[in-house]
Parts: sequence; structure tokens; C-alpha cells
Amino acid sequence: MAVKTAHQSRAALWRFGSLVGGIVVLAALMLLAGPPDAELLRARVADLGGLGPWVAVVGVATGILMLVPRTVMSITSGLLFGWLPGFCYIMIGSLLGATIGFVIGRLLGREFVAQRLERWASRDGAGTDGRRAALRRWTERQLANVDAWLGRSGFVGMWIVRVIPLSHFGFTSYAAGTTTVRYRHFAIGTLLGALPSSLGYTAVGGAILGAGGLPMAMLVATGMSLFSVTVALVVRRRLLRGR
Repeated sequence: MAVKTAHQSRAALWRFGSLVGGIVVLAALMLLAGPPDAELLRARVADLGGLGPWVAVVGVATGILMLVPRTVMSITSGLLFGWLPGFCYIMIGSLLGATIGFVIGRLLGREFVAQRLERWASRDGAGTDGRRAALRRWTERQLANVDAWLGRSGFVGMWIVRVIPLSHFGFTSYAAGTTTVRYRHFAIGTLLGALPSSLGYTAVGGAILGAGGLPMAMLVATGMSLFSVTVALVVRRRLLRGR
């Protein structure tokens, strides 16, 4: 049994290492590639005709997995298709890419993370004198607490992550898969949290071609922001009431 457990631990470590290594490689490739050429993309979309929207959705999903900033893709989508169609393509592609990233993170990283958290929880703290050891134990406890909280309130957690402008959409999708958050909470939190920023940035991209639709787009984005906050508060209250 011990040999089997050791083998499982090594396998989990290798899978987690593959996940981390893959993310690092993708990030390096994204930095080397640089921003897209808007004029070239516009010409390619025109050549695709009716296939353009489908390619856009797949391209956004691939960009999420390749760690391309979603802000750039949202602005580009608004520039290429207009704010409303661009917003729809960004949302569908983002949810698709986030789902694939979540599944990859769950398959490659969850077992290793769970093993680590279980090991940290089993420590009694003996022999941890010193600031460095105390800081390490505090960090381990906080990570375990966050993981447990995501299992209970994953929707609120994912909504907060998606609303924060500085959080990286692709990286957090991979990372969420390694936690206890349930997929349905991940998907709903991602959807509601990404609505306002997606519409706002595609409106900015669409305004480059024509500012006529910008006021309406920003008004809808503001309404979606209020709606997103309201839903998150209601769900959070119900979750707290159900405990």
C-alpha cells in the first residue's frame, strides 16, 4: 500500500509539474508573439466571410488557453465585429476557453494540491520554532482555508476573481481547476463576473470604427455590472443562510 501511495504521489507531482511547465511555456510564447496586427486580422476576417464568427469564438478560446490577455482580445473583437457581436463572441469563447482550462487544471493539478493540503492539515505544528517556520505554517493554513472556502462558496470566489481587473483570466482558469470549486459554480461565477468588462472593452474596440454605439454599450455595461453585483450578493446571502 505504501509503495502504491508513493507511486501515486510521484505521478501526481509529475502531472502538476507538467501543468506548471505548460503554463510557463505558454506565457513565454505569448510574450514573444506580441500583440496582434489589427489590419491583418481585419483582412483575414473579411476573407473568412460567414466562418468569421466561428473562427473568432475558437480563437478567443485558444487565446484564453494560451494566456493571451482577455482585455486585448475583447478590444480586438469589438474592432473587428462591432461592440455587440464582438461581445457575444468574446463571452462564448471566454467561457469555452475557461472551461477547457478548468478541466486541464482539475486533471493535472487537483490530486497534487489535495495531497499537499492533506499533509499540511495533518501536521501538529511541533518543532516549528522560528519566524520562517511560523510564516510557512501560517501560509499553509491560509491556503487550506481558501481551498475549503472555495468548496463552499465557489461561485462568490470566482465572481470576485473575474471582477478584479488585474486577475489573469487564463491563469485563474487553470488554477481554479486545482481547487475544490465545483464546475457549475466556476462557470456561473465566470459568466457573471466577465459580463461587464467584456462589454466595456468590446465597446472601446467598436468605438474605434464608429462611436455611435459607445454610449449605449457603456450604459448596458453599467447595468450588467449592477446586475452582476446584485446576483452575487443574493447568492452569497443564500449560501450563508444555508450553513
